[in-house]
Amino acid sequence: MWRFYSAIFLMIILHTKSFGQPGLEGILIETYYLADTFDSGTSIFPVPPNALTYRVFVDMAQGWELQAIFGSTNTSTGEIDTLFIRSSEPFFNNEEYGSAFGYQIPTALLDENTVTLDSWFSTGRPGNSSRAVIKPHDTNGGAPSFPNQNGLLQNDHPIAGIPIHISDGNIPGASTATWSLIGINLADLFMFENTDLAGNEFIAIDGAMTCFSPSLQGPDQENRVLIGQFTTAGTFSGQLNVQLRNTSNDEIQQWVAETPGIGQYTLPSLKWVHNELPSINITSPVNGTKYSSGQTVEVDADAFDSDGSVIDVQFYFNGSLIGVDDTAPYEISFPASSIGIITAVVTDNLGGQSVSSPVHIEVNPYRLRSIEQLCNFE
Repeated sequence: MWRFYSAIFLMIILHTKSFGQPGLEGILIETYYLADTFDSGTSIFPVPPNALTYRVFVDMAQGWELQAIFGSTNTSTGEIDTLFIRSSEPFFNNEEYGSAFGYQIPTALLDENTVTLDSWFSTGRPGNSSRAVIKPHDTNGGAPSFPNQNGLLQNDHPIAGIPIHISDGNIPGASTATWSLIGINLADLFMFENTDLAGNEFIAIDGAMTCFSPSLQGPDQENRVLIGQFTTAGTFSGQLNVQLRNTSNDEIQQWVAETPGIGQYTLPSLKWVHNELPSINITSPVNGTKYSSGQTVEVDADAFDSDGSVIDVQFYFNGSLIGVDDTAPYEISFPASSIGIITAVVTDNLGGQSVSSPVHIEVNPYRLRSIEQLCNFE
């Protein structure tokens, strides 16, 4: 079986210089966009309801370049350093213009329907003639993704920070850097390209995506390279191992998420763990409560997130959104008009969501005409 420490990588490690400064500052996960009902309701490659788009950056010190992201068997410990990108639901793909690699998408087409939210791996490029930065560092606003030709991707929910129609994180920039696959089958990436091959997990145990030339560095002094964008309605998690090179003295550093061996290093951010979903419970009204038509229905809910924070609670009646509350105590009110079911959806700071048990209410359709009718109402 192919091993990461063999072949070209073994030759690199043999020429590694002693450890100087740390080349890796961390892995940065940017919550890029939250899909709304317009994005999921379009007939042109609809995004799953409430899907979140994440961008994964390798954040390096100045003067360092990214050479590889990999999974390997550690020859000094026997441990397996797995690379994985995972979701509890399938990744979203826009098959019209999307691709398994962001740099294969024509930048001029990023303003079409939902292609800006396509899932892919990349070498810093969200399009063939654009470079990626985190949204607060975007120097040209919403271009080239906006104005969107189909009027989509306009949600400004605070969970995703700056709205992408204001700052899409894509700036002009030329690059020829692409990934070469070693020990990874191209077919393993088809889940990011073909909507008929839905998938929710990419794993590399003994394989790598490599780029030794040209130098793979970020487009500004922050030196952050976007290695992937992933859109999913599920819980997003991952684990990365990276190889970096100092462009001044040729020092090579390998950073692994779990089991650093001799000459390797680790950081907690190389692994983002499974997100515990928040809990939600409607405390009032109770199931079966009766109302008269026009009476105010007061809805209260308890929401809690054990490993993060609650972003908001959305309230629904018969499947239609009736209100959102982002501050505890979580509550909403609406006039009773028909029998139906109340549900609440809680979203946490990592995009995880849970749905409450349904509460059924009954509504008397008749108007009160007399004291006698009030006395007889049950």
